Amino acid sequence: MPDDILYPRRSKTETVLLKNMDRAIWDYDMLEENDKIVVGISGGIDSLALLNLLHIYPEASFGFFINLFPVYIDLGFGNNSIEELASYICKLGLDLKIIKTDISTKIYDKDTRQNPCYKCARLRKKVIFEYAVSIGCFKVALGHNRDDFLDTFLMNMIYCGELATMKPKQDFFKGYMTIIRPMLYLDKKLIMKYSSEKEYPFFTNNCPESVISKRIKIKNAARELFEISPSAKRNMLKALQRPNIEYLLNTGLKRK
Repeated sequence: MPDDILYPRRSKTETVLLKNMDRAIWDYDMLEENDKIVVGISGGIDSLALLNLLHIYPEASFGFFINLFPVYIDLGFGNNSIEELASYICKLGLDLKIIKTDISTKIYDKDTRQNPCYKCARLRKKVIFEYAVSIGCFKVALGHNRDDFLDTFLMNMIYCGELATMKPKQDFFKGYMTIIRPMLYLDKKLIMKYSSEKEYPFFTNNCPESVISKRIKIKNAARELFEISPSAKRNMLKALQRPNIEYLLNTGLKRK
């Protein structure tokens, strides 16, 4: 990674976010010159921040050129804010691809009533992959931030009994398709500040699970956990990057 990266005419918030995103990109070898990247847009501030930061990243990284293709998957819950979202993205010089689906009708069958979010995520990923392949893209960027990685770790530990989280860079179909999550080191509070600076459009999430899901419960509990120490999030992420396997309970366990 270059020792000095210039961030001209940028707010302090944007500079910090860019530096942290750049660190994740280099740490996990996420990008290559002239990459064509589909950027998943949910309408929330995280995905818009990701698009913003990737859009200005070439200038900040001395001309590391990438092509961006933002896409919004309409799940079928109904939303009147899509045009406003598309208008905002158009101001960046990008066109938002809107794909309408009936995913909302498929996630509440008898097998997924306890966890409709998991099936929804799988179906959305399938649609995004199909769109990416149709335009010759084989890399998808998603807007999960540091808090999301830690929330996922806590969810897996509490609900699934395993130590696991999302991967910053994840290959599918033997490397044919790759998902990257460049906001690994970005803190949610700073993203919220950035969204105020950028005046992102208000977007309503009409999914009924958005206020009652397991992830929301974990987020609320994690918020209190993170207040224990100013370095709590940083240390938890470090723990995931360098687990001390010798001192976990799998050592010497006779029955798996």
